[in-house]
Amino acid sequence: MKIEVASTVLKDPGLKYTSELIATLKERGDEVWLDCDADTLIEGVNKGVSSCPDMIIVLGGDGSIMRAARRGALIGVPILGIDLGRVGYLAELSPDDKEGLNAVLSGEYYIEKRALLEVSTVKSGIESEEKMVAINDVVLSHGTVSRLLETEVYCDGSSLGRYRSDGFIVATPTGSTAYSLSAGGPVLSPKLKGICLTPICPHSLTARPIIVPEDSHIEIKYLSPLPSPSHLTVDGNEADMLYCGDSVTVRRSSVSADFIRLNKKRNVSFYDILREKMSD
Repeated sequence: MKIEVASTVLKDPGLKYTSELIATLKERGDEVWLDCDADTLIEGVNKGVSSCPDMIIVLGGDGSIMRAARRGALIGVPILGIDLGRVGYLAELSPDDKEGLNAVLSGEYYIEKRALLEVSTVKSGIESEEKMVAINDVVLSHGTVSRLLETEVYCDGSSLGRYRSDGFIVATPTGSTAYSLSAGGPVLSPKLKGICLTPICPHSLTARPIIVPEDSHIEIKYLSPLPSPSHLTVDGNEADMLYCGDSVTVRRSSVSADFIRLNKKRNVSFYDILREKMSD
């Protein structure tokens, strides 16, 4: 197999687990590509990303896994997450789970599909040609400026109303357990076909999160008449800045993120994982 390994020295100092994984793959005769922020050279390993790997194995936290999942979705490649983070919500294996790794490499797994969002901006009435994808969420906020942001939110052309708030979150079911949850949004099972709209600290007694169908077309128009822009972030990464009258549009992406899950864990429910990862 051709396997791309994504790692970072921030989560794997000295690349201890990364080197062990690569040694296992090389023993099997796999073609290995290493995408890493370190300049470490490992004999017999291609440095960088592969044009078409059979799978991507990520060592890191949920942020690293999300980055790899977006890339995997765009090229149609499944992702295996090995948890080196604090929560590991999207990971399937611990770094010491040799049995689980061998099971995956032997093909004893299934694919769990997660919905993605397609994101674009509208400035001066023109929608950008660049389309971004999000596995967790799309957030419009004032960034580090402590000031209310005024927006109007539309769903399929109909206004849901104006919001004065710290910002607005559009989340997938996967992202419903991230920032949206912290902002008071509901938890959605990944099996639900919906999108969660969550205002952040709204200056209102009636503004509440709302779930809309996954085929909805969502538009958030920035209305604050201020010289300072609003910040658009996609999965926690700043993507653009919007000024008064600009909009961000969000819809379900045509591609999905494919996560590798062990057959032996088929009976482990989403609620079991939620309880384990979210317990204090």
